[in-house]
Amino acid sequence: MNKKLHDYDPLVALTSRENIAVFLADAFETGDADHITEVLAMLLHSEAGCSALESLSPDTTAHFVSANSKKQEITLRSLLEVTNALNVVLTIRSRG
Repeated sequence: MNKKLHDYDPLVALTSRENIAVFLADAFETGDADHITEVLAMLLHSEAGCSALESLSPDTTAHFVSANSKKQEITLRSLLEVTNALNVVLTIRSRG
């Protein structure tokens, strides 16, 4: 029996601040800078993130787009501006 597969876009579910925070927290738990940058880019281009993208400074937008396309690390300043624009807060906790 062949089952028909459907395309699924996880960004469709990112309609609330809580969902965005969980998606981003999962990315940070990987510890992979490239993956985190990709997730941030996905979030900024999601429906929920479009207004956030408009609130970024031109320097941060240019830096972020360049870093994502060239697999470069983003600066802490850019990370903080992006998370502020997405209306999420980064927190630190111990492992274990």
